[in-house]
Amino acid sequence: MEKRILILDTEFSNSLAFLSYYYSKKWKVFAGSPSYFPVSLFSKVPTIKYRYPSTGYLNGYGKSYLIKRSQVQFFISSIKKFIQRNQIKYVIPLFETTLIPISYNANKIEIERLYPRHEIIQILHDKSLLLSCMKKIRIKSFYIPSIYSMDSLNFPCIIRPTMGMGSYHIYVCNNFENVKRAISILKIYGRRPLIQKYLPSNERFSLNLLVNKNGEIVNLVSSLKVSKNKIKDIVKDLEKLFKKLGYFGFASPQFLIFNNNLYLTEINPRLSFGWYGLSIYPYFLDTFHKIFIEGAKKPKKRYLFVEKFHSFFNASKIYLKQTGDLLPFLKVFKDVIEARVTRLFGISENLQN
Repeated sequence: MEKRILILDTEFSNSLAFLSYYYSKKWKVFAGSPSYFPVSLFSKVPTIKYRYPSTGYLNGYGKSYLIKRSQVQFFISSIKKFIQRNQIKYVIPLFETTLIPISYNANKIEIERLYPRHEIIQILHDKSLLLSCMKKIRIKSFYIPSIYSMDSLNFPCIIRPTMGMGSYHIYVCNNFENVKRAISILKIYGRRPLIQKYLPSNERFSLNLLVNKNGEIVNLVSSLKVSKNKIKDIVKDLEKLFKKLGYFGFASPQFLIFNNNLYLTEINPRLSFGWYGLSIYPYFLDTFHKIFIEGAKKPKKRYLFVEKFHSFFNASKIYLKQTGDLLPFLKVFKDVIEARVTRLFGISENLQN
């Protein structure tokens, strides 16, 4: 029987690597997106397009209300019918906007499970649950920023939603009035606040990981902002967490570097975004496929260290040279320009005095 797979969130350029990989394996590839004109629409890779309704979760990249239940149910109903009609067995959500509602409603959708139970995913997705869990594990390679309650505030502090995506609704507060205002805004959007020590650093460090069903990190891609030995120590500590939780699949831990120390801020239950999927995705996809679809037990561990990840323009040059696929580049370029203009004229949400 013909093998079929549905890739979701194909409005983003990193989906192109997934589409190309499964097409190269002679699978029938379906590309899903809520957008009328996703990047996948412009790719040379032959796919069957599926425009699904808004998932009702983290609408507008986390700017709007967290959950719109009627939209969630409409999305689940739509994707269930599409999967049944097209006899699709495998579905890969690339972002939380689709991963969370699908995992929560997994009993309603007849697909192979390529990711853990919703309760396990939620521990990574909910920063308060994650950091509480991390406190129970002996960690040597990094720190957790101090967590405050309303009765034990220290200023400056930072307030952000326990669940979200991107950098929306993050507030630096210098006094109690700032705190009350930030919490009231989060309440309007249906978010719970996480209050932590403010670390005045813009230097970030992230890892991209593939975790097998034993909690072992079998693939890793990292920049060299910290030493290889330090990264290997981080891997050992993170494996303690994944084994304790029973987590497997993609993961992207995010750190701040402050006073030469690493502070874990979150672990995304997915890979970090990468232009066109270069550097990161081709490296992971074969191992992912062998473990979670073919059922390989002991794939070879592969760790890749790069000086830095590709900028948009460098990634575009490489993508065009490798594929000659011009239309996706033009679409992504348009999206990048629009996003930068929006950011330029956007309103800051910083509450500093």
